[in-house]
Amino acid sequence: LNEMLSGKIDYGALDPGYTMSQVREGRLRVLAVSSGKRLQANPEYPTMTESGVPMDLTGWWAAMVPAGTPKPIVTKINQWFVQIVKTDETKKYLNNYGGDPFIISPEEGQELFLRTIKEWGEYVKVANIEPKG
Repeated sequence: LNEMLSGKIDYGALDPGYTMSQVREGRLRVLAVSSGKRLQANPEYPTMTESGVPMDLTGWWAAMVPAGTPKPIVTKINQWFVQIVKTDETKKYLNNYGGDPFIISPEEGQELFLRTIKEWGEYVKVANIEPKG
């Protein structure tokens, strides 16, 4: 981010959480978003796919508990998070960082987590990245 702001590099693929304030200040310009569809929070930005680069890479946050946590506790924690994410205040907060909040069940969350690991594993293979340390 600093290299872009200083003019040392011309392009970067950056996390909106770190860049949206600079975008709002006019210091950076969004060319496209990596999500598969336009963001509700910022529909003016085209997707990478619309720009000719097929991509569906949507960032997400998750609340997690240790494996084996009793189902009633998982359900209760999920209900709390659903209530929080549905509030206008939370939606506005997340939109401010360039994202659209979405709610999925704990089971869907686990599936998304495992699918994401697999997808990123493919990127690692394509890039010939080897583990170190």
